[in-house]
Amino acid sequence: VNVPTSILEESYTFQSIESKILSIGKLVQKENEAKKLVQTISNEYKNLPFQKTNVRVLFIYSRNPNSIFVSGKNTAAHAMIELSGATNAITEFSEYKQLTPEGLTKANPDIILIPEGSAKGLGGEDFI
Repeated sequence: VNVPTSILEESYTFQSIESKILSIGKLVQKENEAKKLVQTISNEYKNLPFQKTNVRVLFIYSRNPNSIFVSGKNTAAHAMIELSGATNAITEFSEYKQLTPEGLTKANPDIILIPEGSAKGLGGEDFI
């Protein structure tokens, strides 16, 4: 099958979002529209009232209680936390690693974020 394929950079910065939009625009032959979208997003991003906080956030990803992972650096979750002005409670490693009780205690988060699907996999809000 002759299908155009493009490998996008696996990076989690605001600038990588712009790069991905431009790459996809080129693939679908909508380069001008992609450039306009990047410019709009960039202008709006620059005007956001960004404030860094000392809030430590732990991001948990899981599908069942036997497989609970936390987000380290170089993940989309880490980027989301950092872009919000908060601090990722896990900075000792990159990617996702299994959560241990000791790791949770050491992370000492102020907030724990769990995607809806992960919460359901863990038994829902009542279980958590």
